[in-house]
Amino acid sequence: MKLSQEAVFEFNQIHSYDEQSVTVRQKNTQILKSYDLGFVLTPNQIIENIDVTNIQNLTADTLSALKALAPEVIIFATEAGLSFPLINTAKYFNEQGIGTEFMTLSSACHTYNLLLAEERSVVLILSP
Repeated sequence: MKLSQEAVFEFNQIHSYDEQSVTVRQKNTQILKSYDLGFVLTPNQIIENIDVTNIQNLTADTLSALKALAPEVIIFATEAGLSFPLINTAKYFNEQGIGTEFMTLSSACHTYNLLLAEERSVVLILSP
């Protein structure tokens, strides 16, 4: 689904998405690039080397890497719903002063772009 809103060129912005990928307008460019789900998106980075393929079982290294990004909020795009392991993940980040949200891919993409437009420090976890 294509998201129709004004472009925010100084940050990585979601242009469109489908069930398997997200197309990002890369910061400071008009370049659109599609990424398969399983990556981390921030306003300034597209990170493919943090393992987020199974958000039900994030490792301590993954949690530390996400915390090091120093976000105000982390959005987890998941169709799995909020289960016990995700509650523990939310608790971990909340204890660090980092908000967490668990949403469908559609809601997560829209929310990311909204927070981006507000120049908030947001991390979006796009798990397959």
